[in-house]
Amino acid sequence: MILVLAVTMFSCSSDDDGNSYPSLRIVNDICENAYKDVDYVELLNYGFGSINIASGEEQTFALDDGMPGGLENILVRVHYSGPQVHSNTIYVDFVNGETTTVTASGCDGEGSEPIGLD
Repeated sequence: MILVLAVTMFSCSSDDDGNSYPSLRIVNDICENAYKDVDYVELLNYGFGSINIASGEEQTFALDDGMPGGLENILVRVHYSGPQVHSNTIYVDFVNGETTTVTASGCDGEGSEPIGLD
């Protein structure tokens, strides 16, 4: 009887949909002649390195280790490779079970729109 009760308690407390955590999609919309690939993304207790998101590409990251700082007003830092290594930051809100998109765009040349995040 105790074994049946314990199994019932544990099965009721688990999340059956398997997707109750948020995810982050990074889109690289930077013009190709800027030679800026996204090579690292960080937020809270997450660091996604050894990636290469080239211009015109995107990648989605599951944030399945939890969000210790909550889901609102989270600082996301996107690092770029290229002739001049740099990064941009943006504050975003997440929703459990949904994907939040951050888009890197711009050209970073003289007379061009600077590289930034939306």
